[in-house]
Amino acid sequence: MNNFPNHGAASTPTNISYSTGRYGAGRLDTWFRSSTMRAGERGTLTLTVNNTAQWLRLGPDNVQWFDSLAYTYQIDRDSSFGIGIRKVIGMPPQPNGGGDCIGTCSNISVAYHKRFKHEELYAAYGDPNTLVTVPQAILKIIFYVGSQKGT
Repeated sequence: MNNFPNHGAASTPTNISYSTGRYGAGRLDTWFRSSTMRAGERGTLTLTVNNTAQWLRLGPDNVQWFDSLAYTYQIDRDSSFGIGIRKVIGMPPQPNGGGDCIGTCSNISVAYHKRFKHEELYAAYGDPNTLVTVPQAILKIIFYVGSQKGT
């Protein structure tokens, strides 16, 4: 992995990595590229492009692209908003290491977080950890009894 000096271990990192090796009945090449940049006074934009290519000795090769775009906005010191879009296109490496997207899959998630003196509120739509958006809304309220968070 390569971190760029101006974006390395900071709140706006840029990362690029390449991996290759034997996998299944062939060789697997993986590229990962991600960059986070400021988007206005309180926002950040993250673009990630990740692709795999499994070169097989017999049969067609498996090539898959995994792209995502995320925007977060710090409304004030106690609340934030985020939205993420993800798209997967192509055939996964075989044997498949857990992903079940064949062809095209897409996902969107939206979240809001607010901290209060003795509680926190989370509201979200979608699930950022799935390949396909499942229509679901989540509302979570955490109450802190006896003290503030972090004490």
